[in-house]
Amino acid sequence: MFSRDVAGGLLMMVVGSAFSYFGWAYDVGTLSQMGPGFMPVALGGILVLLGLLILVNGLGFIVAGANTGKIPPGIAAKQKDGAVPQLGEELHHSGGPLETIHWPDWRGLAAIVLAIVAFVMLAEKGGLIVATFAVVFISALGDRNNRLRDALLLSAWVTVFGVAVFYYGLQIRLPLLRSFR
Repeated sequence: MFSRDVAGGLLMMVVGSAFSYFGWAYDVGTLSQMGPGFMPVALGGILVLLGLLILVNGLGFIVAGANTGKIPPGIAAKQKDGAVPQLGEELHHSGGPLETIHWPDWRGLAAIVLAIVAFVMLAEKGGLIVATFAVVFISALGDRNNRLRDALLLSAWVTVFGVAVFYYGLQIRLPLLRSFR
């Protein structure tokens, strides 16, 4: 049985591995002379490590419950009446609601995956400004509460901040703009 922690940990490890893999295509450099691939490789490694910790936590919860006979309350409610709950159905235990099963937020997940793909594709073809603006804009649209104007403003501010920190501050050698050909 997969818990949310197991699935989330695995997803974080896959995304972190992809960041690290594509980051190695650029010059990684050293700590004192960071190359354009340093941040994707370092952040990808951190994401893999955090995903591994979440995965181990999720597996430990399942194993601990199996060894002690302690079953999470939502699962106990499912087993008592023998019915398998449907998505969106509220589970009840002793007269009170335990939990509600919700659909996963596919919009947010799709936006994050698209943003990563866009960054990888646009960083080489368009440069740091285009890639940063695109990744923030697409990610911001993954939140249902964000409006288009808010996403544009957030993208502009993060792009300015990213250029100041990574291009001028850390002197990462990714060009600011390139022409599309």
